[in-house]
Amino acid sequence: MNTFKNLLKTDKTGLINGYCHIPWTDLLINENGLIYPCGCEGWLKKSIGNILEIKNKKDLSDILFNNIIKQSILDQSYKFCHGYKCSFIQNSYLNKKSKFFVDSSKDLTNLYLKNIWLQIDESCNLACPTCRNNVIINKNNSKTKKIKTILDKLEDFLLNEYKEQITIRLVGNGELFASPTLLSWFLKFDFKRYNNVNFLIHSNGTLLNKHKDYLLSVANNLSGFEISTDATSKETYSIVRKNGEWEDLLKGYEVLDELRKIQPDFYIASSFVISSLNYFEIPNMIKFSKDRNTTLIFYKVLRWSMDVQKFDSLNIFSPKHPKHNDFLSVISKIDFSQTSLDTNIFTFKI
Repeated sequence: MNTFKNLLKTDKTGLINGYCHIPWTDLLINENGLIYPCGCEGWLKKSIGNILEIKNKKDLSDILFNNIIKQSILDQSYKFCHGYKCSFIQNSYLNKKSKFFVDSSKDLTNLYLKNIWLQIDESCNLACPTCRNNVIINKNNSKTKKIKTILDKLEDFLLNEYKEQITIRLVGNGELFASPTLLSWFLKFDFKRYNNVNFLIHSNGTLLNKHKDYLLSVANNLSGFEISTDATSKETYSIVRKNGEWEDLLKGYEVLDELRKIQPDFYIASSFVISSLNYFEIPNMIKFSKDRNTTLIFYKVLRWSMDVQKFDSLNIFSPKHPKHNDFLSVISKIDFSQTSLDTNIFTFKI
């Protein structure tokens, strides 16, 4: 089996002369205030600081422009990256060339911060088995106070000073519309003051219809949605999206259609975390996405917080799983080269 270290040493990977630009354009802040120059904290071994400890603009600037992650990209060691989790690295390996990699370190010179990923509240109305065991809603507790402090510091030391166009992504580890704190902030966001800011929202889609009027009113300040779908039938949805209603999801997609009418370039992606609970619906998911004219993103189930036994039962990618061969049969019949589809699931073979 090839290791990530070996992949970096071979010219066939397309990585040996490449530089990942994500640490120059993306910034993630998690629920503890930790800062990562990436779109996923799980893809990095270290954070570069904590926004809760920042006292002024200079503190933040020092973290952004002088950090160990950027240095590891420049020296091409990638020593702080989890290559076996990072889809950017995996797609570069599979495709030999990736849009996330540039040819020369000089190409990084003129890049600037474009995306802020706010994964600061795990509150969600669902309890999906690939994510958590119970519904979590943070309200009037210590976590709520921390979330508010992070938002205040974000505005004080970044948004108030930053003039370039920037996208704030809400919220990879929870649900915006189920978070009392984040939702209140979003509904009161001053788009006139921060006219360079737009939002890309990662949502389960079940609560969009309840906020339809507001979403339509700020459509021009939204760049798009990624909807965690994970199923194409009511029966499977009830299992993989626990506490969710299939009909509410479909109403959410209808809201997205209306947003797209206002803003033709509106980005819509449907994502699907593949596990033993839903792998057989992969072909139908491709059709589901095509019918709704969305980009389709497949994710491998990963062990974030679940115990080993639960992960083993969900991890259909493992050759040890009793249904693994059936999974191989399903995906062997699918053309994953479609331009509207983004996936890293082939990397389980590496």
